[in-house]
Amino acid sequence: MPQPVPTYFPGLAATGISLTPYADFRYRLPVGVRPQSLLLSHSKGNATPPSNKQPFDVLAYNVQTGAWDHIATLASPSDALQQSLQNPSSYVGPAGDVAIRLRSSGAAASSLDGVFRLALNSTK
Repeated sequence: MPQPVPTYFPGLAATGISLTPYADFRYRLPVGVRPQSLLLSHSKGNATPPSNKQPFDVLAYNVQTGAWDHIATLASPSDALQQSLQNPSSYVGPAGDVAIRLRSSGAAASSLDGVFRLALNSTK
């Protein structure tokens, strides 16, 4: 049986976004979807790397627990990310919404440049 082609949802650009203290990204999946997998990725943008290289945390809102779960910490806003969300259905609300939070983990604000994408039913 052939593997289904992953559905990629539009990337959300993070150009010059300041994490003071955080920024939220919201993705909309089809209503009622029960994902087998969700892959969050970040690719570096084309802008000059920020002089402020504060680390930042990537969190996902768990609709079952009502809490933000830590997904990854990136050492620099220009770092790449490919992270599968464990128990993906825990992060999809009834209307198909998925919320990702980027939070500065340093004392100073981080500035981002790049694109965050969410792939449905894909593998690394």
